[in-house]
Amino acid sequence: MGWYSGILRFLLATYGSRGDVDPMFDLTQALTRRGHVVVLAGPPERAGDAAVLGIDYRGMGQSMDVFLSKNSAAFHSNTLRLARAIKRDVRTETAAQFELLAPLARDADRVVGASLAFAAPSCAEHAGRPYRFIAFAPETFASRHHPALGERRQDLPRWLTSVSWWEFPR
Repeated sequence: MGWYSGILRFLLATYGSRGDVDPMFDLTQALTRRGHVVVLAGPPERAGDAAVLGIDYRGMGQSMDVFLSKNSAAFHSNTLRLARAIKRDVRTETAAQFELLAPLARDADRVVGASLAFAAPSCAEHAGRPYRFIAFAPETFASRHHPALGERRQDLPRWLTSVSWWEFPR
């Protein structure tokens, strides 16, 4: 367990598809096996899966399945259209995350966020709790070395690769 042998209360927060939630299920179970107390917040449609695994799970925001189905055309379109589709939901989703995560962060010793858990760092900071972010997909960070998510072409000139991130919500 490293240098700290006490029991900690963790708040883990993630939002996204199965690839964003399943690794947090694994982390929750690993921390629980070590005796820590863990609450995992994520998309509401995954609550049943969490219950089967014995995880203390809190549904957060709208269903990712609903988000994906109502924006499916944008995902098969260009980067700009995808960015606009995501921006429409970001404010509402972030507000829902703050509502759920703020009180949970006050009760935690550590807060760990992943994927699209936009409110997690602010909730941790406001509660005075240490925060860490897990990047399952580092390609989601803006870079001149790869285009924004949703861009089909991977062979863009470097200057255009950088431009592809301008409209992507951050």
